[in-house]
Amino acid sequence: MKSEQRHKMILLMINMFIAIASFGIIIPILPAYLESIGEGGTAAGLMIAIFAGAQLVMSPVAGKWTDQYGRRYMIILGLGGVTLSMFVFYFFDSIWWLYASRVVGGVGAALLIPAIFAYVADITTIDERAKGNSLVSAAMSLGFVVGPGVGGFLADFGLKMPILLSAILSLVAVLFSIMLLKESQTEEAKELTAEQVSESPLVKQLI
Repeated sequence: MKSEQRHKMILLMINMFIAIASFGIIIPILPAYLESIGEGGTAAGLMIAIFAGAQLVMSPVAGKWTDQYGRRYMIILGLGGVTLSMFVFYFFDSIWWLYASRVVGGVGAALLIPAIFAYVADITTIDERAKGNSLVSAAMSLGFVVGPGVGGFLADFGLKMPILLSAILSLVAVLFSIMLLKESQTEEAKELTAEQVSESPLVKQLI
């Protein structure tokens, strides 16, 4: 890969890592935190299910929007959703606000993940694409591994410390993406894709 490609790949990998780690970072503290606000295992299960459900429902729409509006815009919007969800989780103790934060986080992840993989496809050749996708997938796997570990470690300094750190890192990732990440999809490709998507029977059924 060229130097510019490597810089973009590093930024994409960081974004993916933060998005996935921000989900995993709350898992170790969730039982104790929910107990501290008078909730139990049912709430914990619902929070995880709500995140996954929001991501599932939003993913088909997110894929369409990624092609229609551009990869950069959806990456920033998705990271913004993840960031907002973590700040809501940090500042509010009401269970309904916590459920809402998981909805926002799931939607943010749904917007972010397909946009990152589409961005990789745009900046790599066919020969490089498998390597690019594997690097992003490795960052995703690392987020799954590191997130809970960091959450458990930081919990010693306060139950909400992992959430605050995750929110701050996500915010930094948003700012860096705004400043450094350029759109990878050409206007011609965007217009062509929009026309193809609008004619798709499957999309008409989903949207």
